[in-house]
Amino acid sequence: MFRKLVPISLLIPLVVSGVLVYAFLPGAQAASDLVIYEDSITPPWQEVSWGASAKDLTSPEQVLSGSKSIKVTLSAWGALRLRSGPWGQPNNINAGDYSSLSMSVYGGANGGNVVLKLENDSNQTFPTKSFSLAANTWNAILGTMAELNPSSQVIHGFYLQEHNGQTKTYYVDDIKFVGLGLNDGGGSAPPSDTSLPTVSLSQPVSGATVSGTITLTATASDNVGVVGVQFKVDDQNIASEDVTSPYSVNWDSALVADGSHTVSAVARDAAGNISTPQSLTVTVSNIVVTPPNSTPNPPSSAGSGSSAPSNLWVTAYISSWEFNTQSGDGNWGSYTEPEIDWDAFTHLIFFATGLDGSGGCCRVATNSNWNDNRLKKAVAAAHANGKPILFSVGGAGGGGWNSALSNSATRATAVTNLISFMNQYQFDGIDLDPEESTITGAGNSWDDFIDVFAQEIKAKMNLQTAYYDVSKKPILTAAIFNNFNDWARAEPYLDQINIMSYDQTGTWTKETWHNNAAQNIKNPDGTCATLDIAEGNGNTCMATIESDVDDLIAQGVPKSKIGGGIDFNGWVWRGGTKLNDSSSAPLTPRDRWGTTPAQVSVGTASANSDCNFRSTVETRYYNIKKCYLDKYPSSIKWDSYSNVSYFALDNSGTADDVYITFQDAKSVTKAVEFIKNKGIGGMILWEIGGGYLGKNNFSTYSGQRDELLQAVKAATLGVTMPPPPTGDTQAPAVSITAPASGVTVSGTTVTISATASDNVGVIGVQFKLDGVNLGSEDTSSPHSIIWNTTQSLNGFHTLTVVARDAGGNQATATSVIVTVQNGTPPPAGSDTVPPVVALTEPASGAFVSGSVTLVATASDNTAVTKVEFIVDGVVVASDTSTPYSTSWLVSGAGRIRLAARAYDAAGNVGTATSIEVNVSSGLSDGGTAGSGNTGGSSSNGSSGSAGSSTSGGGASGAINFNNLSQSSPVVLNETSKTESQEISGHNQFVNLDSVGISIYSRIVALNSDLEINKRYAIAYFLQNGTTNTLWLGMGERAGVVDSFKSAFARLPQTDLDWQDVIKIANGRWPSRLSPEREQAVYTHYKKIYLKDPDRKNPHDDAAITIMAYGLRNPNRNLNSEKTAIKYFKDIYGRVPASASDWDIMRAIAYSGAVR
Repeated sequence: MFRKLVPISLLIPLVVSGVLVYAFLPGAQAASDLVIYEDSITPPWQEVSWGASAKDLTSPEQVLSGSKSIKVTLSAWGALRLRSGPWGQPNNINAGDYSSLSMSVYGGANGGNVVLKLENDSNQTFPTKSFSLAANTWNAILGTMAELNPSSQVIHGFYLQEHNGQTKTYYVDDIKFVGLGLNDGGGSAPPSDTSLPTVSLSQPVSGATVSGTITLTATASDNVGVVGVQFKVDDQNIASEDVTSPYSVNWDSALVADGSHTVSAVARDAAGNISTPQSLTVTVSNIVVTPPNSTPNPPSSAGSGSSAPSNLWVTAYISSWEFNTQSGDGNWGSYTEPEIDWDAFTHLIFFATGLDGSGGCCRVATNSNWNDNRLKKAVAAAHANGKPILFSVGGAGGGGWNSALSNSATRATAVTNLISFMNQYQFDGIDLDPEESTITGAGNSWDDFIDVFAQEIKAKMNLQTAYYDVSKKPILTAAIFNNFNDWARAEPYLDQINIMSYDQTGTWTKETWHNNAAQNIKNPDGTCATLDIAEGNGNTCMATIESDVDDLIAQGVPKSKIGGGIDFNGWVWRGGTKLNDSSSAPLTPRDRWGTTPAQVSVGTASANSDCNFRSTVETRYYNIKKCYLDKYPSSIKWDSYSNVSYFALDNSGTADDVYITFQDAKSVTKAVEFIKNKGIGGMILWEIGGGYLGKNNFSTYSGQRDELLQAVKAATLGVTMPPPPTGDTQAPAVSITAPASGVTVSGTTVTISATASDNVGVIGVQFKLDGVNLGSEDTSSPHSIIWNTTQSLNGFHTLTVVARDAGGNQATATSVIVTVQNGTPPPAGSDTVPPVVALTEPASGAFVSGSVTLVATASDNTAVTKVEFIVDGVVVASDTSTPYSTSWLVSGAGRIRLAARAYDAAGNVGTATSIEVNVSSGLSDGGTAGSGNTGGSSSNGSSGSAGSSTSGGGASGAINFNNLSQSSPVVLNETSKTESQEISGHNQFVNLDSVGISIYSRIVALNSDLEINKRYAIAYFLQNGTTNTLWLGMGERAGVVDSFKSAFARLPQTDLDWQDVIKIANGRWPSRLSPEREQAVYTHYKKIYLKDPDRKNPHDDAAITIMAYGLRNPNRNLNSEKTAIKYFKDIYGRVPASASDWDIMRAIAYSGAVR
């Protein structure tokens, strides 16, 4: 890439009205400068530095022009080195074409000295030129060819080297070789312009007191001409450089703290000369923020009936997907406004929106749970009941905080967007929930800037009033789980600091514990009676609400600002053995583990599907109650040490022992009592939808539907819990009458019809396509809707119908699976006849368990090319030859729908009529837990040679993440065209969105010599994924490519490379191993575990394997990853940033290796 610039030698100096200007020399043509860096490194140039402990090639922090610069931290004598191409394949730079090498360097906090030197691959000697860098300003670096290359040798690169023998951080921008002048070699360049421009601040005056938004103005002059002025406050850029006179910029002083601040301006000329900064001091005085120990927003006492005490807040979260507006799009929740007990809490937080790296937030989308209708109705409902409602920004899986907060410009954008969104929907405040440390690819830590961010938001909030009560200010709260010292700095600007004091148990603990215990029981000497005996933690107290609160108090946060966390969810564990007792299961709190139990979650239960097991993270209380507590009441236990209930079911003679940690009404009462006795400010409830026994979840349930919320209300107000509700609890009956399951549909007018009946009366039927509402609810019989199939992708789709009666009871019809086939009519005479396919085994209604053979017959007028087998809408296997069959390892419980689909050579598709089978495995999820080295069937369909896989997932042959071992190679998705060939064979342009372009550019930036079709393959994989990588987002797929590159020192290019990428994404060993890479990560293993790895130990071997190749666990445990990130930060002093860092984090989270 070349940028055309006009050399000064082609211009005639003229004086016009006393001003020196330049005009073109007649007949002259401008030669090109060779631009090496302008917001990014120009291909084929590459960065190959040495002694650079940290570098960011597209940093937004300090920028001279454009929007990015190179940030580099150089150790003593380290150097930023750029080359014109790969080693051994450089691009020749002819010295005779250029007059000089030019760049600008920001001197950092202390300035320094550097040397500039050219180099080539022939090891010829070049002289160096030294430069002294001024601190906190841009310095022009220019070396002429006469100085740097007097012998006119060919150039292959250059480096800028630290020359103080100290560690320095610099920013480098606008790197280029300056063109000589005339293309024919004629003419000569005039002497270089080395005169600095001058700048003077006009407004404000030094010593002024300012508030609100003010205008900064400056005048600037130069012997040739000023090209721009950059305004700064406290050495941070304010907006972009102003390139037109008169020079000015608007500055919102509310974005900084009240007090003294330095305003400065820097001018730049066309030669890159930077003026000496001119600065002055002003005093910012905006509305005073809330003093640390005051309570500006006492909880509301409004609402019908009694309310919580004004000095104790009960802040309830409701997830956007649980809230049911009773009308409108994206409406699949179960909790309606009339069913919420508004007197049971003081504040409501609507959860959650995201924050991106540029400061953008709060995307509202139709047919999503975060849409205009739902937001407005949630706010209206809260205000109608006299409650303040906040919106939450963040949550587990929400990225963007690091980039948004670490830069003043993007942070200001985030503040503006959050306040604007709050006012647009009339929310009464904002809840900050930054959990970016759980996200792969996170960079510098957001927590260094959280206090500044909170201060800037609070300053804006204090300029207005709340909507629920105009006598109050908007509320700023935070939900935190670590980084207590950072949040302590933000305390003066926060009304509530609520600790997520739950999810306190996980695979990292190596012992049975509670999700949300209230307290540790103390001995007379003050030590804990409940000790964390695992991992050599000695007398460390177990994690509880009490331990979290004490840790935050120790950071100096006043009790009045602290809230404890109460969870309406629980964790379900199955299997495992006690340490030193392989015949017993760990069913008692503080049991140490020999083999790790499986962590599972109960899928949503309904009248038609009772307690399906799915391997995920947390389980809603209403599922635990329905599926365990009501069925096995004698297994409910009480831990008198920690005042919390738990569930222990010993299935004698099996590996299906079950331990559940959960909060019931008794546990919640004890937790509230502890919070009140501790004297802290209040509590958060996560989240009230998880504790609501919704009518569409349990249509026949007749007990109290919100008993946990009622327990909180009783404990805070001293009221009696209400009796169970009475009234209509019978759900409607509903079924789809057209189209039939298995048919192929097309066109714009496909009619979907249903019948529905009820003991009282059906008031509406909602049709759904692939789980998303299709049109509005149909409120009159006969019930039907027209579906325009041309707006859906060709292929497999699921139709469902939900009927609702006046009592709020809901029922869902058995789903129908159809195939959409639209497109251009085939040529005359071509094959348009689809194959005929039928499932022959197992029989419809059969009871199945363990390994089951699926068998289908298929025929076609030409030939069948492939038959796919489908379980609950997901393709699990395919077969290309008759007899068509596959072995399926049953997982789950209840009823499961099976189908088959056949293809012919012309692309015609036929789908078999689906059937339902019943899983007869009781509490088992289809796997028989193994122990030791005896093997055992895994719940994900693979055979683990070192025990059962209970946390892994994906296709057959996946890694066993409890006892990792190598499994035999398995072809992914055996089709006529494998997934890897689909990627490696892609040779067409891919239209990426802006996010995709950014990710793609980062991956290929240093691999510009990669063939164009290989680049297309990478872009295709990022944008589209494959059948076995669709569970990953674009950013995660990029991370898998990064892991492959870390392991094999190259980007994937061949079909075999892409096979390995897909395997890594699904927790598989790659087909080729790298002993060098495995040896390289030994250093990290020893740093973490303080010992040499024993490769015969499956957990040690797992740690090395995951570190080396970045194997992903398809069933992520975000809580495990949170803790792993804490350990990583404690060990390395930073959060994970590079691909290798994140692979190390995964090893800590999932390998099971211990110190």
